[in-house]
Amino acid sequence: MNKILCIPAVLSILLNVCSSFGQTLYPMTPNASVTITSCEGLFMDDGASTSNYAANQTSIVTICSSNAGASPMITFNLALFDIHTSDILNVYDGPSTASILIGAYNNGATVQTIQGNNDCLTFEFISDGTNGGTGWEALIECFVPCQDIISVIGLANPTIINPGNEIHLCQGDSLHLLGSGIYPQNNTNYTQSDVLNTFEWDIDDDGLIDVTGLNIDTVLPDPQGYRINLIITDTNNCASQNFLDLRAMVSTNPNFYGLAFDDTICFLETNTISIDSAVSNPWYEPYGNTVADTVELPDGAGLSYSSTVSLSNFSPGQTLTNINDLTEICLNLEHSYMGDLQIEITCPTGQSVILLEYPNGGNGTFLGEPVDNDAFQAPPNGPYIQGLGYDYCFSSAPTYGTMDAEASAFPANYTYSYTDNAGVPVVNQAYLPSGSYASQNPLTALLGCELNGNWSISVSIMALYSHGT
Repeated sequence: MNKILCIPAVLSILLNVCSSFGQTLYPMTPNASVTITSCEGLFMDDGASTSNYAANQTSIVTICSSNAGASPMITFNLALFDIHTSDILNVYDGPSTASILIGAYNNGATVQTIQGNNDCLTFEFISDGTNGGTGWEALIECFVPCQDIISVIGLANPTIINPGNEIHLCQGDSLHLLGSGIYPQNNTNYTQSDVLNTFEWDIDDDGLIDVTGLNIDTVLPDPQGYRINLIITDTNNCASQNFLDLRAMVSTNPNFYGLAFDDTICFLETNTISIDSAVSNPWYEPYGNTVADTVELPDGAGLSYSSTVSLSNFSPGQTLTNINDLTEICLNLEHSYMGDLQIEITCPTGQSVILLEYPNGGNGTFLGEPVDNDAFQAPPNGPYIQGLGYDYCFSSAPTYGTMDAEASAFPANYTYSYTDNAGVPVVNQAYLPSGSYASQNPLTALLGCELNGNWSISVSIMALYSHGT
């Protein structure tokens, strides 16, 4: 901490104001209510950098922006954050403790950055008569809140077809799109317009910008589907959040059947060519990988844990009609006793498939590289240490048989040795390698599932003394 030069407080406002080489410090005053109007400086507890905060206080500081149209932003130095769990720092989004509560913070629930939605933030600090801490130090800044932006297509050639939000093109056709923005909060804090803002186009759904500018005028090169999105960024560096999900479909080369014509023709004569049918070649648009959250699998019999991904990029009502379109279902999994597990997938319309059934022949087979030592698992035995997960997939064209079949062999088909994440060596342990496995029940039970919606994986632990993620 820099050396602090203190300026005597003005007692009538009950505020200690100090300067640390040009930076204004605002220590809280015990059992007082104070308002600060500033967009710079350091907000601190009443002990500042020299002592712990005082006991038995209820103190209030309201920090308001000194810049018109801006809101305060407070960033805590987490290395200097120390509020005992018996004390509390309440933060309100507004000019008083009657405003909306943003959160309540101490060593059990720390916070780094708090942004207000109004001109002021109010901090209420309550300490009891026991325990204590060194308090906090936080940087005072101001920011201009973002105003909503909705990106839309103002003009399209060819015309957009609804439902489906699609544009159909033949190979070589030009695609012309004119972007535009809708600004429902324009001039609330600043001005937004198509002239001032930046337009960026992603035309192949890879998250990268392909074209910048108000419009697209291009030829899409390949006979396939393209997902087009427009991101508009305003002068406050705030971007549109909506996804256009505009689909441009470039036709493939058709196949002609029953072709008939006179193969002899003289100059200036006409000839008639007839066909029985023309069939276009379908193309497929890969959806890509969608990843759900990590779920801990603590020890416990009869418990079930689930993880869900929500899909929305398919056409409304579109269903799974060909099981080969479902490339694979993958889990990154580490567990110390496969024989305890049952794994099941459920689609948005309720159909489900058991991928690994309980009971199974896995017994003590490891999945991934778990930490199989109670000394390193959840309290009271010790802090939980996560193992290393392997990718296990289920496919209609798998490399391996079912997990049950692969793990039931004696002696074990697969063994390994490794040092786990707790530093404990594991030697000659039965396991299943990462790869693609057959599901216990056929994946064809998922045919007819609606593609959009929540797809859930559930893992049930049917016996004690095992753990994983």
